[in-house]
Amino acid sequence: MARLFLTLILVFSGLCSLAQKDTLVVVGDSLVNRALSDAEAPFDTTRGARLKKATRNIASTTRKFFGIDSLTPRDRPRIIFQRSMLIPGWGQYMNKDYWKMPVVYGAAVGGLYAIRSNNKKYNFYLDHVEILQKNGQASMPPMNNPGGISISKETYARAASSFKRYRDLSIIGFALGWTLFAVEANVTAHLKTFDISDDISLRWRPTLIPGGGTYATGVQLSLNFK
Repeated sequence: MARLFLTLILVFSGLCSLAQKDTLVVVGDSLVNRALSDAEAPFDTTRGARLKKATRNIASTTRKFFGIDSLTPRDRPRIIFQRSMLIPGWGQYMNKDYWKMPVVYGAAVGGLYAIRSNNKKYNFYLDHVEILQKNGQASMPPMNNPGGISISKETYARAASSFKRYRDLSIIGFALGWTLFAVEANVTAHLKTFDISDDISLRWRPTLIPGGGTYATGVQLSLNFK
């Protein structure tokens, strides 16, 4: 009984020690190792502050994006980029570059047409490959020309693979073009708010250039924007 009681005490003491973590505290001029429970551990208050700040920034950006809050000159390029990523041409409209909008939508229509056309041809040739595999045949004429020349399964497979690659490239090109038009709207918005003065002066003056313990004469040029 005494051994059992002692064993229970040791187990209970081990569990209590696992629920604690060691830390070093300063007592006088020496470091003392003492057990600090989880309840006594210091709380990281900066984490909550960062989360609140991020939440406020997201809420502010959302309100400005949907036009609830007015835009400042500093916010305008960023919001223009975000709106352009949502709807092509929105940024050009906000910049009042109306002549660019037909270019944007023309490129978008062309990209969508290329994606649709290549995907249609890919599925067309892929259907031939699946039919030949299902029927165990080596060749067949195109389904849109039943009386035509029979074409091998390998030829249909190569055609399907080619148009699949064209479709994927069309999707990549469409996404890249969409992004580039958004970047163009963002850059244009920055340039519209950039202050360029007519007073640009180039000045020069003689100077000494140190090197290897000696000095050499030279000319210093300065371009000033005012």
